[in-house]
Amino acid sequence: MNWDSDIKKINKNRKGLVERIDIINQRIQFLRTIKIKREKGYTPIYLDETWVDTNHTTSHQWTSPDESQNRKIPLGKGQRFVVLHAGCETGFLKGCDLVFKGMSTDGRDYHTEMNGKVFEQWVDKQLVPALPPKSLIVMDNASYHSVRVDGTKAPTSNSQKVFLNEHGLKFDSKFTKPKLYEIIKSKKIAPVYKVDEFLKKKGHDVLRLPPLTIVI
Repeated sequence: MNWDSDIKKINKNRKGLVERIDIINQRIQFLRTIKIKREKGYTPIYLDETWVDTNHTTSHQWTSPDESQNRKIPLGKGQRFVVLHAGCETGFLKGCDLVFKGMSTDGRDYHTEMNGKVFEQWVDKQLVPALPPKSLIVMDNASYHSVRVDGTKAPTSNSQKVFLNEHGLKFDSKFTKPKLYEIIKSKKIAPVYKVDEFLKKKGHDVLRLPPLTIVI
């Protein structure tokens, strides 16, 4: 038996959690920030989205010994509803529940039913009126949470030169698109999100969750 060969085969098919240093640092920074905000009198408010199917059931069940009594499991998932809510340590915030019927019929998850406009309207009309003073809104980095303010968006390949001109960055008109992108990266423009700016004007702060650990 070739032990070295067998061990390599085992390791090749093995999956594990890999802690990237940058993700560890972001997690530490997140914990430090939320601790400091609590000490300054901020109330952490957590928000998220999920979905429920009208025919949602568990995949397993208890049955009688003779299997004469059991549930009738419906066929198909049924109508899907998207749910958005916010809460804190004392419970859900009053009036912040948003439930709407999903219109997707191709099996996609609830993320395709949400968009920046729906989320921003919910923040304005339902979340803000229910927030206590000095709230710290904790949310993930979903695309509809992260719509950028104009001027901080990464340019498309067709608008690179416009972006460079707007930010006063010099370049040769003969530069290729990859070369232009290198100049844009050197600018290191920090993203500014619409919902963050809106909530800051209302006296609240936003804290975004760090990325998850990568599995390989």
